[in-house]
Amino acid sequence: MILLQRRKLGLFRYWGAYFACEDRLAQLVKSLGPLDRLYAFSYSPMVAGWSRLLLKEKRKTTFVDLSKGEEAIWAGMHSSCRYKVRRAEKMRDRFEVVMNSDAAWADFRRLYNSFARAKGNLRLLTGRWIREYIGQGDVFVLYFDGRPTCGRLVLRDDENRIALMMHSATRRLEPGSDPITIGLLNRYLHWYEMKTYQTAGMQKYDFGGADDSYRTVTQFKLSFGGQISDLNCSVYTGSAALMWRTLELLRNLQRQRLRMKQVPA
Repeated sequence: MILLQRRKLGLFRYWGAYFACEDRLAQLVKSLGPLDRLYAFSYSPMVAGWSRLLLKEKRKTTFVDLSKGEEAIWAGMHSSCRYKVRRAEKMRDRFEVVMNSDAAWADFRRLYNSFARAKGNLRLLTGRWIREYIGQGDVFVLYFDGRPTCGRLVLRDDENRIALMMHSATRRLEPGSDPITIGLLNRYLHWYEMKTYQTAGMQKYDFGGADDSYRTVTQFKLSFGGQISDLNCSVYTGSAALMWRTLELLRNLQRQRLRMKQVPA
């Protein structure tokens, strides 16, 4: 299981539990403080803690089966994806991949935050978040001509043998960048990560969501031979459940108002 914690305003704690078994999830729900909120994500349906359940929904995720071995993983990739990885490999004398060094963690944070600012819709990574991730994940940074160019932060569930891609960033949005070369290097980095985790005995490399709103991103993930799977998402609250339900009702009303404003008269 992967367990993350965020705190807001010094009062509210937000927990994220990935791939918890039902018994472990029940313990987590029971231990929630009054103002806590727990987000649980699992491939299998979770039925624990119904009295504290605020929301439940199904989403989609994309993962590559690492248990079939490196040769089968490579063969399962789309031919265009293999071609682009091979093109990146021809530049091997110009780049190196560094995993989990202090410099790589610092460089990834800078790379990601620069990427997030350029995108405009991503939250910046704080030092506190990075410290939490260090104990539960790995960072990969690809240095091209000595510059951090592509990076990934991957959470690692050793018990369930799942590697979960949490954050990804490249320099492709920077002025004067070469998006074609960066795209090739980014594909190579994914392939490097999958080989690393397959060697370490992991069974799944989870790319994260498969959203119809971002079909190009989903197609990119599937080009590595990934498959789409259901992801069960549940939200649980502490004993102040009435407060959370009221806040959720207000949020839904606000969303409805925004949708109504967007409908042309």
